[in-house]
Amino acid sequence: MEHLTPVFLKDISRRIELLWKEDSITLGEFHHYFDELLAEYAPGARVYHKFSVDELEIPMSMAF
Repeated sequence: MEHLTPVFLKDISRRIELLWKEDSITLGEFHHYFDELLAEYAPGARVYHKFSVDELEIPMSMAF
């Protein structure tokens, strides 16, 4: 776990940089993005999402 954490954090920061290039993202895309990220490290892992309107669009500055 000690070795996985730095790799995971570096990967997450790189992927977030890619998201920042977008002006906005829907909540569904946002949730799906993190589910896919986790699945690469732990198959079947998912982020718990409260009930939300997936089509709701949010500015990237508010997403992070």
